[in-house]
Amino acid sequence: MDAWQSFDFYLPTGMSRAEVAIELRQRILTAAGDRGDFVRGFRIDHHEEFADGWNRWFVGYLPGPPAIGRFQTQLTLMRAGNP
Repeated sequence: MDAWQSFDFYLPTGMSRAEVAIELRQRILTAAGDRGDFVRGFRIDHHEEFADGWNRWFVGYLPGPPAIGRFQTQLTLMRAGNP
């Protein structure tokens, strides 16, 4: 059984949904990288008002096996001499 790694982050209330999603995703990727984990899944559970001008966001990631992303695939092909 896989275990989600949970975190809570604090962001200003004035951020748009897109900005929040981008920021939380980046923070999760950073936290996972600091732990030596790869991210198989990412979720934003919910948020609550924390203090004047701040929201507390509850997020998590599901660790997974390493995978080659698009950038790494392109770099590998370039090194191998494939266009």
